Amino acid sequence: MHGLPTDHVAARWGSYQQPAPRLCVRSILLVSLIPMTADRITTALSRIEAALTRIDAAREAEAHAESKAANGSARVVELVNVHERLREQVAESLRELDDLLAKLEE
Repeated sequence: MHGLPTDHVAARWGSYQQPAPRLCVRSILLVSLIPMTADRITTALSRIEAALTRIDAAREAEAHAESKAANGSARVVELVNVHERLREQVAESLRELDDLLAKLEE
């Protein structure tokens, strides 16, 4: 078995050792057997930089959306207040018109 000590080593140490996990053995060999050329290194660095640029852009977009939402909610509060003032002015104007019509009918 892989990673197990031979019988004489096991007898000498007097313990049982589990084999090491065999995860991605082939990919490790592939990576270690094929050195990266300067072109591949340049390409890898370019891809990393592009990914970092996308991450920064996403972070800025999120920050902009949050500030826009905060500004948007402030704007909504302002519009609600303006709407309420206009409604009060219209109600007052309608009361004045009702009073004028009532005087004309007398």
